[in-house]
Amino acid sequence: MRKPVYAILIVVMMALWFPQVEISHAAYSENGTIYTNTDWTSANSPYTLTGNLVIASGVTLTIQPGVTVSFESYQLQVNGAVSAQGNANGRIVFDSVLTVSTVGIIFSSPAANSTISNANINGVSVAIQQGSVTFSNDYFSGISSAPLITVNNGYASISNCVLNLISTDGIDVYQGSALISENVIDGQGYNYGIYTGGSTSTTITQNNITDCFTGILADGPSSIEENIIIGNANDGVCSSNSTIEFNAIARNTCGVSGGGTVEYNTITNNSVGIWSPTVNGIITYNNIYDNYNNTGGYTQNIHLTNLSNVTATLNWWGLTDISQIGLTIWDYKNDTTHLGTVTFEPALNSRETEAPTVPAVITVPTTPPTSIQTVTATPTIILVTPVPTHQTYFTLTPSPIQSYLPRTITPGPIIGSVENSDLYSIIAIASAFIVAAGIIVAINVKFSRAKAPAPTTRRKRRRKNTRRNPQNATKQTSQG
Repeated sequence: MRKPVYAILIVVMMALWFPQVEISHAAYSENGTIYTNTDWTSANSPYTLTGNLVIASGVTLTIQPGVTVSFESYQLQVNGAVSAQGNANGRIVFDSVLTVSTVGIIFSSPAANSTISNANINGVSVAIQQGSVTFSNDYFSGISSAPLITVNNGYASISNCVLNLISTDGIDVYQGSALISENVIDGQGYNYGIYTGGSTSTTITQNNITDCFTGILADGPSSIEENIIIGNANDGVCSSNSTIEFNAIARNTCGVSGGGTVEYNTITNNSVGIWSPTVNGIITYNNIYDNYNNTGGYTQNIHLTNLSNVTATLNWWGLTDISQIGLTIWDYKNDTTHLGTVTFEPALNSRETEAPTVPAVITVPTTPPTSIQTVTATPTIILVTPVPTHQTYFTLTPSPIQSYLPRTITPGPIIGSVENSDLYSIIAIASAFIVAAGIIVAINVKFSRAKAPAPTTRRKRRRKNTRRNPQNATKQTSQG
């Protein structure tokens, strides 16, 4: 009687207990190679790289709004394409657990077009070796040993993004081309906001760049237009042969270093307005005034460094007296042996109105980009020194990718989030009945053994009868 009672109690307990268990979907761990077009969904987020992951050529990985991808210490090699387009209600998150990481995403397909928009990218650098990649409304932050975005032999469109630099450059364009527009770049006192190499074709327009070592370092002939470049520790713009037009350049150590075409800019409140301009450069229709060297105690609107003569006519110097304007220019009259002459006449009699005004501050959005903080771009003035040679923080050889194995998806546990489904419920109930059946069988075996008679019972009775009546033993023996 006890056996059925125990069984019923066990089944009842299982039935009451299993509905209380949270049946969660598994987060997905990714490594190997993706060979077919694949969607990563918010329902299966987060996705964690457990090894280097490759997107095969011709294949597109679509990352839906609200997805989080944890790179850990691994890379995503894109030989196909990525479409990661978040939105205001569901930003995509790319994250690395390391404080210093290598390049996280490498685009290597010459024919593919990829997009990353409305994403928070923390500690994950991006390198474009080939192909075209569009970034928009993204927020880059975190510590990395590589530039946040590197372009080499490809094309990048980077617009309306925020780049918070901690230990690296913001955007490096070594080769290929890029359109860099309407971004906010905050260097926190170090590194280059934007670097362009000698063989690039890059347009840098309508960006706000502050608190870098150098705001823009252009080794190649870039187009630098309509930017606000204030509060950088060394140069606002350092250029060899770029077009620099309609920019507000203020409160840097040097406003513009080097040469090119410098027109319709406002260059003011720097320690030096223009440092070492090139002989073939054009400097005209700018507002160049009040560039005051605190260390020397004098204004240096232009500072020559060699014997080349420079022409800088039709600029507004903040003054109308020609002799006073001459005192703001460091040239032959200051060092007759080593310096050339700056020709600045005729000068403008009033401010050039097509040149922009300088804002008091640059507003830097915080993470996540739902609120803003105001940063006053007023750096400590340091001595003017020659611009250092640009250091390459990262070589464009990707880390070894694991062998091209079929794509594997290994479920991993999630604690917290609950998404029940009919399949999980059926599995849970079936598991309960299997466990209950096993316990019932075990109880049945136990009770069966307990009630079975001992194999020696009849022999013991015969021995008792023999002792009481020896004659019966004789009869039984003879009858047998």
